[in-house]
Amino acid sequence: MIAVLCTSPHLADYLASIAPGGSGQLMRLSCPSGDCTAVAQDLNRNDITILFFEPSLLKDPATCRRLAPSTRLVVLYGPGEESLARSALTAGAAAVLEKPVSTDSVYGVYRLVCS
Repeated sequence: MIAVLCTSPHLADYLASIAPGGSGQLMRLSCPSGDCTAVAQDLNRNDITILFFEPSLLKDPATCRRLAPSTRLVVLYGPGEESLARSALTAGAAAVLEKPVSTDSVYGVYRLVCS
């Protein structure tokens, strides 16, 4: 299963529409307080293989990597968030995608992180 943690319902809907296996394979997560431990528990509880997230919503991706090591983290970043994306890569994110994302770039990331 794939999960997304983002502010835009349109982006979440788009990712769901192109998710392998259809929209039933994508779960929307929330992290209202920035609690990475709660997110990691959701990842483990729901057997999430890939988490797409915005760096402003997941402040400490290293905690998610440590607590949910089988989940691959993919950063969705926009203008002005380049340093946050680099920090997330340093903390263990598997890949980054610059917004707006394209179908080809999302499929490329699927291939990269699932191989």
